[in-house]
Amino acid sequence: MEGPSLVCYEQNKDTRFFVCRHCKTHLSLYSEMLYRYPTSHVAIFGSMVNVDLLSDKHPIEPGETSAAAFCINCESQVGYKFIALRLETYALKTGRFMVDTSELLFWNGNHMVYADSGVPVQNA
Repeated sequence: MEGPSLVCYEQNKDTRFFVCRHCKTHLSLYSEMLYRYPTSHVAIFGSMVNVDLLSDKHPIEPGETSAAAFCINCESQVGYKFIALRLETYALKTGRFMVDTSELLFWNGNHMVYADSGVPVQNA
């Protein structure tokens, strides 16, 4: 049986995207990052590719649930997807992802950097 087809973005100066820090599988375009919390390594993404969700749902608060999101290639956890929210905000909406940017690398159009610090990745 053949494995899943992976979405891959073109690595050029006009395309910016995030990849898994562990296996470099492409996960999201930069334009999908809707909000980044300034005091932490957490960001909200509108959508992601090449992720799988844990079938077990985790309660956040009464009436609210999320599911762990994993890289489909190496199975590293990259964050959570909001399944149900009682009160939605500008950034937090059902179907969006809360991602730990320390689990990501970022292609900035010129080179690969650590998504949480902006430090260039050696041998990327």
